[in-house]
Amino acid sequence: MSKFPENSEMRMSKEFSERIKELIEDNECESNTDFAKLVGVSFPVIIKAANYGIFPTTKTLIKIADKLDISLSYLLGMTDVNDYIGSNKPSDFYTRIQELAAEKKQTIGGVASKMTFSRTYFYVWKKKNTLPLLDYAMEIANYFGVSLDYLFGRSDYRK
Repeated sequence: MSKFPENSEMRMSKEFSERIKELIEDNECESNTDFAKLVGVSFPVIIKAANYGIFPTTKTLIKIADKLDISLSYLLGMTDVNDYIGSNKPSDFYTRIQELAAEKKQTIGGVASKMTFSRTYFYVWKKKNTLPLLDYAMEIANYFGVSLDYLFGRSDYRK
């Protein structure tokens, strides 16, 4: 089982690099180090994001978005509108997957069979309490027609 998806489109992005630079400026940080401290992630993560648009782990992306109170779509540079409204009762990724599958009257296995990646990932995410890579998360969110923020339990708004 490969750690990274083949033909991954979500490893780096010019839009993400520009958004990180914009957020550094908007938060009046004098350096990448100041911004890293503000959002609670390591300096190398911010350097890679700002200079090359390299995406950190999904957990780190969520941490940054939580600290700045912004949507993941906005953070990733997928939209220029930050219409994020946090959940009053946050959920977790695996609970949301189960709820969304039940709404479609499917099992997790049924959902997994519709994905382009191995169904064993769902088991690994649950057993190890981990999060999917951004590519996989995007595929799951698109399948259910929800935002990443909803999928990860950060928001109660589906889109």
